This record gives sequence, C-alpha cells and structure tokens, in this order.
Amino acid sequence: MPSAKRTADDDAFAKALGKALRMVRKQGEIKATHLAEQIGVMQQSVSAWEAGQHIPSLVVLLRVSQATQIPLWKITRAAEQLHRVAQAREAEKGECDDPDAHPG
Repeated sequence: MPSAKRTADDDAFAKALGKALRMVRKQGEIKATHLAEQIGVMQQSVSAWEAGQHIPSLVVLLRVSQATQIPLWKITRAAEQLHRVAQAREAEKGECDDPDAHPG
C-alpha cells in the first residue's frame, strides 16, 4: 500500500516530535549513539527523528520511552504542546503578513 503524502501540518508535527525526543534524550543525559544502541536502530535514525525528517514507529517510541524512563504519554504530550506553539507562531506570522490586518 503506498504511503500518503505528508502535509505541512505533518511536517510541523514531525519537527515538534523531534524536538520532544531530543529534549527527552538530553534530559536523561543520553547521547544519540547510546540511545540508538539501546533501542536497536542506527544513530542516523535518531538524528533524522530529532530533525523532524522522519517519524518513528509506535514500537520505536515505546523503546525510547523505556530507554529514557520517560512515559510515552509525556513524550507525546510534549510533542503536542510544541506543535501547538508552532501553529500559534505560524498563525501570528500569517496575521502580520496580511496587509488587511493593519488598516491605515
């Protein structure tokens, strides 16, 4: 089955999840290479997730949760909060770019 194309919102969420994963990893003072070894992936995969280039599977997220001892719900909550902040910033940016938003 072919995969669906990612939307701009998907990309924004991938970046938010990547930031959350990086925060969790750094909070546990775990190097990317060590995390990769612990969860059975290549270090490049960890880097790609943290950069928002790819989204890890649920199984991998569970492994990250176990390796960092941070519950999965906290990781996903952090990602959702970061995503909302990014959406709000984009909305504000869009309003500033709208010439009709500031008559005069």
